[in-house]
Amino acid sequence: GKLYSISLSGDESYSLGDINLFDLSGSPEDVGEAYGEILGSSASQLHDIWVAQKLNSSMIPVIDWLWECSLREWTPESFLLELEGIQRGGIKAGIEDLGRKVARVLTVSNLPADTQNIEILVEDAIKRHGPPSNTSTCSSRIPYVRSVLQNLLSVPQPTQRSTGHCDFFAAWGSATEQGRLLSTRNLDITSDTGISKHKVLTVYRLSGQYAYATMGFAGYFGALGGMSEAGITVSEANLDNGNVSFDGIPWPLRLRELLGHASSLEEARKMWASRPNSAAFNFLVGSAKDAPHGPAAVALETMAGFNGEFLGGSDIERN
Repeated sequence: GKLYSISLSGDESYSLGDINLFDLSGSPEDVGEAYGEILGSSASQLHDIWVAQKLNSSMIPVIDWLWECSLREWTPESFLLELEGIQRGGIKAGIEDLGRKVARVLTVSNLPADTQNIEILVEDAIKRHGPPSNTSTCSSRIPYVRSVLQNLLSVPQPTQRSTGHCDFFAAWGSATEQGRLLSTRNLDITSDTGISKHKVLTVYRLSGQYAYATMGFAGYFGALGGMSEAGITVSEANLDNGNVSFDGIPWPLRLRELLGHASSLEEARKMWASRPNSAAFNFLVGSAKDAPHGPAAVALETMAGFNGEFLGGSDIERN
């Protein structure tokens, strides 16, 4: 892997640090190991910021349990191999638990925003793993997981919801020059946390896949947004409700999967429909090759057991 730094130091109004460009190629194991070795320190710092921003530190054992006992089993093997590589690379960088930290960031990213919906999610996972008398490791840890959750719920929660609102849009055909696809993704995240110091554009050139780039942060090995050489674009925005479950592929990895394997909007839609959802989020998937005539993008409203598709000119969205 090769790491480049894009400096904007000439712009005095910009003080959020350089933009890193990370070019990775090879097998999932090779890509992961390079990622962990080169970005390990930054990824570890990102973990500390991300987790502290999203939840109470007492919830960390619950997060680890949700990964090991729910999300991990739905994660494609190639990403698990990449995660193993990240762990090996982290050890080379002197960080013994980098794999766990990266998995934790991924898991936290799949959580609902509201405490009541987090409770629904955890209780759903508890029910799936059966009674605590079950001899499996996941079941035996249920009493502790439940006690941590109850302690969290006993603490008064803020009544005001977060003011952060991610958004996206797509346009093509008569709405754009030469009919080409314009696809956006706006990440609205808490300011002044230090997270911007760890921003990175990551280019993946994995064997047997389309090359693609993701936009995000060191240690966030899924995609917050991205585009591929096949002209596929992906974006995400939150949709918080109680129809949640972790019986599905983590959405940041699902977006990477689309980028690496889909070459048209039809292929992307079929791939999306082939897997169950985790939690509740909104997504935008675009396809440049389907412009100008379209449809060249679809907005997806997803939650446990449900997909809503909205193509251009949707009567539901218009009204």
